[in-house]
This record gives sequence, structure tokens and C-alpha cells, in this order.
Amino acid sequence: MAGLETNLTNSSRCPKCLMPSIAVEQSSQGCSYCLPNSEHDKVTVGDTFIANDNSDLTIEQVRELTAKSTGKYDCLVGITGGRDSSFLLYYTKKVLGLNPLAVNFSTGFQTPEAVHNMSDATTRLGVDFIRYSINRSFMQKIQKGFFTKYGEFCSPCHKGHHYTLAKFARENGIKVIIRGISSKVDLNKINPDYFNYFCQNDQEFSDRLMDIASEFGITKDEIEFHQDMIHLDKWKSHDVLTIDLPDMLEWNYQDIQSILDSEFDWKYPEKQFFHCDCKLNPTLCYMEYCDHGYSEKQIVISNLLANGDIDIDKGRYFLEEEEVSETPDNIDSALSLVGVDRGAFKNIIEKFWKNGRESCQS
Repeated sequence: MAGLETNLTNSSRCPKCLMPSIAVEQSSQGCSYCLPNSEHDKVTVGDTFIANDNSDLTIEQVRELTAKSTGKYDCLVGITGGRDSSFLLYYTKKVLGLNPLAVNFSTGFQTPEAVHNMSDATTRLGVDFIRYSINRSFMQKIQKGFFTKYGEFCSPCHKGHHYTLAKFARENGIKVIIRGISSKVDLNKINPDYFNYFCQNDQEFSDRLMDIASEFGITKDEIEFHQDMIHLDKWKSHDVLTIDLPDMLEWNYQDIQSILDSEFDWKYPEKQFFHCDCKLNPTLCYMEYCDHGYSEKQIVISNLLANGDIDIDKGRYFLEEEEVSETPDNIDSALSLVGVDRGAFKNIIEKFWKNGRESCQS
């Protein structure tokens, strides 16, 4: 990370949230990112997969809604092995006193630490756990195709995750899906204009899939077999509520970490405290850094600083540890997961931001 520490101590960063001057307008009190009424507080979420039914519900109302579930489980909790979903499973079971079904979509990219965290948490809490995979050959072709053609590999995993939650809610008579998506650290909520390069609805996903199908050997039979995943909105039950519980709670990151440390054997990969569940995340952050001079980790850390969840010293520490300003150490093994090498990566990285929406370029 040569040079990053120097950058963090000079005047080119916001004194309050450490956002670099290349991204914001600064003043001595803060910047256009973290000051009250900043533009990032006004963004809207266009992603239909990420939309929720929180509305004006209270925690007690959520608990009451789980009584509408008709099977063994009160609710479904989507977990990844990351910090937010691990704590959320604990909160649902121990604090709310509900009987959740924990469900995970196996992307093929999950870190050993994330797999360990899911197994550890569900075992200690005595929660039933399903880890679901879509046909691996089909997923690999989609992942490689999206990465090679559009410069991004998030859409297939994103789609598979939300499909998996809906599938097992339907099969188990569950009426409430609880997710660990937090407006403090989820890029879709903090700043959708930055993180809007992947598919935001069924039609966009289907269009891209059909565009890559022939070139990457995706057959008509495979597409037909996976119609439920591709066209999720055609069958997803609208009487199942999706609740992002973190935004209904006092979501304090130091308190959450304290619970994880005391209740679980929670682990994360070196330099991946944020987004610890994906082997490809350092590569993604590097692609973002190459284009903008900062990555999604900068945005998450700046948002935590702006909200007072961490102090400035902790923010500097996280940036020095986490920001991917150089080629990740695991780049070759990461690229092999999506079937490309460094030669192909040079062309792919140029497509990454070119294929983002116009608002992402401004």
C-alpha cells in the first residue's frame, strides 16, 4: 500500500470523513459528502432487488408479522458470513426470540472465513441452515460472461442471492424475509450512483444473459431450466415482506463487533474486515480504485465516520489496512474463479466503468 499513508495525512482529504478531494467539495468543517443535506443523503435506490418493505414498521410489528408464517419457521434470515448478517441472525434468535431459517446462496466466491462464520453462528445458535447452489457450470458461464463482456461479476451473485431467499421463503411458508442490508455500509443505499453498474431488475439481467449466451456456451435448455431465477418477479410472492432490520435498529458497529467477538468465533480475511465474504472483493475494489482513485471501502469508511460510528483514528487505520490501491495479492487466484487471466483482465478493467450508467460517470 505504498503512498497511501502519506495521502491520508495531507490536506487533500475531508477532515471529518476522510473522503478524498477528487470525490467531493471540501471545507474546514467537512465536505459535500458528510455535511448535513449533502447530496449523498438524497439518492434513491433504483435496484428492484434491493427494495424493502420497511416503511414505518416497528420492531414489534415485524415480530407480529412473522406469526403469519405457516410452517416451522417464523422468518427467513439471509446470511453471508459477514458482520451484519451474522449479528442479525443473533439478534433475530436471541433478542427477538424468533425461530429463523438461515439461508445462504453459495456464489462459488466465498472466503473460507465466511463459510466458517456461517457454520459457527448457526451451530451455536441452534438455527437450521440451508446453503444453496445453482448449477455450478451454468453459474460459471454467466459469471465469466458478465465479467468479460460488461466488466462486472456482481450481477449473477446478486440475482442468485435474492432468488434463493425468495425460493426458500416460498417452500417453507415463510412470510417475512429479514436481511442484514444496512444504509451505513451497503453501497446501494449509501450511494447508488457509485455502485450502479450491475443489473437492477429482471429484464436487464435477462437482456445481458441473452447477449452473452452464444459466446459463452449457455444453452437454451440451461436458460429454460433456470427461468425461476432469471425472471424472479414473475413468481415471487408479494405477500412476503422483505425487511432490512439494521435500518430499524440502533446499528452501532462497535457494539456489533463486541457481540460477534463474545458470542461467536467470527473471522475475516486479512485486509477484508469490510465485505469479508467474497474472494473477489479485493479485485473489485482495485478496479474501482483504478478508475476513481478510491473504492467502495472509502465510501463505507467515510459513511461510518460521518455518522459517528468510528473515530478519525479508526477511520485512518481502516483505510490504511483496507483500501486496495495496488494489485491485490490474490489477483491470479481470484481471476481464475471467473475463468480469465491477467491479459484478459487488462481489457476487462477498461469496460468496468464504461458499462456503468451515466450517473456513475459524473
